[in-house]
Amino acid sequence: MTPAPPPLPIASAFEEEIERLLRLRFTWLVSLWLGLIAMQHALGAAIYWCMSLVGTSVPMPLAALSDPVLLAVEVLRLLTLLAALLLVRTRLSSRMAVLRLAYWVLILTGLCSIGGAIGQEIRLLNTGAMSAGAMAWVIVIVAMSHFAACALLPWTPSQGIKPLLVLYPAWIITALLVERLTVLHFLTGALLAPSIIALGLLLCWWRISRLRNQVEINQLRRQFTLSRRDLVDARKIHERRFPAPIETGPIRLAYSYEPMRQVGGDFLFTHMPEPDSLSVVLIDVTGHGIPAALTVNRVDGEVQRLYAERPDASPEHVVSLLNRYFHLVMARHSIFATAFICRIRPGGEMEWVSAGHPPAFIRRNDGSVTALESTAFLLGAVPEEVFDAGMKSTALGVGEVVILYTDGAIEAVDERGRAFGIRGVEQVVRRWSRDVPLDLAHFLPHALGQSRCGATQDDVLITTVTRAAS
Repeated sequence: MTPAPPPLPIASAFEEEIERLLRLRFTWLVSLWLGLIAMQHALGAAIYWCMSLVGTSVPMPLAALSDPVLLAVEVLRLLTLLAALLLVRTRLSSRMAVLRLAYWVLILTGLCSIGGAIGQEIRLLNTGAMSAGAMAWVIVIVAMSHFAACALLPWTPSQGIKPLLVLYPAWIITALLVERLTVLHFLTGALLAPSIIALGLLLCWWRISRLRNQVEINQLRRQFTLSRRDLVDARKIHERRFPAPIETGPIRLAYSYEPMRQVGGDFLFTHMPEPDSLSVVLIDVTGHGIPAALTVNRVDGEVQRLYAERPDASPEHVVSLLNRYFHLVMARHSIFATAFICRIRPGGEMEWVSAGHPPAFIRRNDGSVTALESTAFLLGAVPEEVFDAGMKSTALGVGEVVILYTDGAIEAVDERGRAFGIRGVEQVVRRWSRDVPLDLAHFLPHALGQSRCGATQDDVLITTVTRAAS
């Protein structure tokens, strides 16, 4: 499946949406004008035909079309609109080109309206009739055409006012030359038409602001959707690095994982060279989210390399090499980690090291709990010459359970702000019994969830290793 393209920057997306809408809405506007003109002439033809049948004289507006000047003006208007419709659909490739075409269409059709008014006044003057005041009303027609453009075209008020910088002076000059200025000229030219124009420009401002907000919301929503999808995929990849639970055999392993975000910085690795021998590496990288997950990705490769080169590596050897790696590579970026590494050998001996990690626990068969305290500095804090793993060993009897966890478990707080703490983990381990339907790897998160108030404040990884009967 082809991946979705990344979202454009908001400014670019806004420009792209403006260009798309401008082309579409300008086509609507020109088509609307052509439709209205067609309806006007169809209605006029019908009236002319009806009046011819009854022998009535043709009304003045229809008779005016026989005037060559008026007819030429009407043909020019139609040609302008038809040419604009053809250009916007076939030739123009940019938003500015469409804007310039819109300017010229408004200017030319407006000048056609002014020319038609001039022709009408000259015709009346030649026939000795009284002036109809066409020049007074033509600016209202121009203003209404401008309002229609503002209602449809996604342009700014500054762009919308440009055609009027030509049309308004042209009307004023023509009105002064053709007609005597009257109160009607003042009312239409100084009050009515400017009111319609101001309303159109206000509509422009509202629509362009609304469109900008909508584009921004859509882009942010798309960015969020893509980021969330990426995080879901990243979490799947991250959790595939976790080993499969071991549910049969002399050594069993179970775990539960709850990242603070979609991905986290907790890491679990197992190595089983023999059926009754198991090495476990649990690492908690500083930080949260994607940066911590990227670090885990690098650490995973390093741990796999260590065990591939030396399958029988002791916890002391592994933790020393990991500390060297963190100190040389990660510490310069202020990235450190805690780790608990153990190896259960045939016969039940368990060797372990803890590099700044919270105490692990062993649940003994008699119900007692043994704490496994930290034995070394956290990884990367000191150079290899100073680092001392301090490996220890203990016997692990059949049926006894080792409980490992990251600090997200002890940092959880209840509704009174009290941290669950190491003591809380120990109490849950003591309270658990084999009669409980949940194993410790899931009983502990269940108890933690009941005590915790709100979402987890850190990644929580809980792991149990059980020595079962052969």
